[in-house]
Amino acid sequence: MSIKSAVIQSDTQAAARHYPMIEALRALAALSVVVFHLQGLVGVTMPGPLNYIGASGWMGVDLFFAISGLVIGQSVIRNLTRGSLQRYAVARVARIVPLHFLTCVLFVFLVDSAVFWNAPVLQTVSHALFFHNFLPSTIHAINGVNWSLAVEMQFYCLAFLIIRYLQSRSLRSWVFTLIFVYLCVLAWRSSSYFFTAADVQGHALRQHLGAQTPALFDGFATGLVMALVFNRQAPKENFNKALVLYATALLLFAASHYCYMSVRADYYGQFWSAVFLRSLVAASCCTLVLAAVYTPNSKAKWLAPTFWLGRISYGIYLWHGLLLGVVVSTTWSIQIKALAIGAGAITLAWLSYQTIELPAQAWIRRRFNRTR
Repeated sequence: MSIKSAVIQSDTQAAARHYPMIEALRALAALSVVVFHLQGLVGVTMPGPLNYIGASGWMGVDLFFAISGLVIGQSVIRNLTRGSLQRYAVARVARIVPLHFLTCVLFVFLVDSAVFWNAPVLQTVSHALFFHNFLPSTIHAINGVNWSLAVEMQFYCLAFLIIRYLQSRSLRSWVFTLIFVYLCVLAWRSSSYFFTAADVQGHALRQHLGAQTPALFDGFATGLVMALVFNRQAPKENFNKALVLYATALLLFAASHYCYMSVRADYYGQFWSAVFLRSLVAASCCTLVLAAVYTPNSKAKWLAPTFWLGRISYGIYLWHGLLLGVVVSTTWSIQIKALAIGAGAITLAWLSYQTIELPAQAWIRRRFNRTR
């Protein structure tokens, strides 16, 4: 049997695979970012281990990217098997766009309308077409946390092309492609470091360039290769393997945290941190995702409450950004601010998931997949 025939034969089985622990990781990713912002923007002091999560909570975004690589890779494989680019595109739009648009509109009305009306066409078009991360004037202008949505949508476009090219090829091709991606990512970051000034403005530009898709594609690409590998040979639940991977991920995260804290005040001023640190974080996140894949469902049940948070994690992420804009400038106490942002984001995420996201996804899919 040819490689292509074997791939096609296994696709329908791969499409149905679901890893419950991935939902727990989504919850971890969203809550890590919330804790990071509560500590950095609200001034909350976190007790014990939460202090470490707060300091390095930005890594939750990279965890989202790694998860997306695996999950979106599986989605691409499923839709390629059906021969439907339309279904893939509609599914991504239905998942991302409704809540993104809603929170952007609310941000303009409730937090900062001036930033929108100073350049209404640019802000509308860039956020509607998900290229608002390209420009310093738009990347954090409206609900600043949604800069990562632009990167995600750009990932989705690249994912289809990459999976389509690699799906019927050998494991060696996948490995070489992944190595090439990592080299390109490091080349982009190195160029951003060497071709910008070593001053405040230069560091700001390095930070902006570091929020572009070429600087963040390593973790996502690793997730895509995982999807390809698991499509070729389905992973079997293995608790011992999962434990080893969790331990490895913990060590990698600890190393990432230590390295970050050692250069926190001058992250973009140091070559090794500006170029290599985020790839270490990506490796940590991908190892954690791999551990989740091998975790037996029977062992994951005790984390079932976090699965609910995982399902609404997208809303938690967006709503907490909006609430930060509303709450931070108030005269409330730090504790009240933290409660309003944390509990408010979870509550709004649950409400919007039930009343906006699910109905909007169902309507969009019915409307635009009608011919299929």
